[in-house]
Amino acid sequence: MPDAPRPIPNAPRPARRVITDPATVEQRARDAARENVSFRAWLKFRCETSDPEVDALVRETTDQVWRHIDCIACAQCCRCLSITLDDRDIARLARRLHLSIKQFTRRYVEGTGDQRAFNQRPCPFLQSGACSVYSDRPQACRDFPYLHDPGFRHRMLGLLEFSLLCPVIYNTLELLKRRLPWRSRGGR
Repeated sequence: MPDAPRPIPNAPRPARRVITDPATVEQRARDAARENVSFRAWLKFRCETSDPEVDALVRETTDQVWRHIDCIACAQCCRCLSITLDDRDIARLARRLHLSIKQFTRRYVEGTGDQRAFNQRPCPFLQSGACSVYSDRPQACRDFPYLHDPGFRHRMLGLLEFSLLCPVIYNTLELLKRRLPWRSRGGR
């Protein structure tokens, strides 16, 4: 999880209510799956908005959504995703836990090379609903949900999948469908 803005008590609400409950997000994302595939196709092949403009709108929308969601309280990504690790992540976490890299790898890591990840789900460092190594968390956790990264329209397939578990992604997609000149077949 990135260092997302903390919820602001009296922040202006988006035009649509932000859904924060993970179970509700999952159900609504499943219900919107067909529409989201249609939106992805439109955005990728028919939308005339430039990539930089789309990316800027995604960042702005994401920041608006983040004002209403506490990622740390949610932690669905920590519970559900396979967290990838690189050499720097492993070294940083081993140092924090006072383990050698070999000890840390044997205890917490599966896979080799670029295919390394924590060997269990939920994340072994999710304790009492919070990350016990937050300041030293892996880069993948820092970057998730990848909505500030460039190239949004070319990464949508993965983001649609993640929308089932991440309230930030789900709500950002829902707002984008209203902010861009896309119209669903349902006549919206």
